[in-house]
Amino acid sequence: MNWLTQERCNRCYIKLKDASQTHCLNCKADLSVVGRWSEFQEWQETRKKGCVRYVLWRALVFAAPLTIGLHARSIWSGSIDWIGLGVTLLIGLLTGFVASFLMWRGIEKEFLTELDRREAASSQPDHTFVESNS
Repeated sequence: MNWLTQERCNRCYIKLKDASQTHCLNCKADLSVVGRWSEFQEWQETRKKGCVRYVLWRALVFAAPLTIGLHARSIWSGSIDWIGLGVTLLIGLLTGFVASFLMWRGIEKEFLTELDRREAASSQPDHTFVESNS
């Protein structure tokens, strides 16, 4: 089982050992009540929002803390180097865009592979023997 299809408890998000598990070993919740969660389900929701939104959001989440962290001392001392701050923000955004886009492509590739596998498995004919009354 890969990380994309690993099921988790919907209450505490701890990985479940197998699909037959009825109760979470961590929080003791009944899985039929709280439900199961997986990255596969999460990615279905994420991809509905689109690649551009995903990449922009992750780039901003990466660049803002990076810029603030690297320039914290100058920001709090009041001697802000605006050019340095702008360059750091630009580098952070570019790095975030590239990393996020590559992450999107990698996850999407794994998602589509898993989706194809699931569709192929569901289209397999059932080879159970059915007794005929004739």
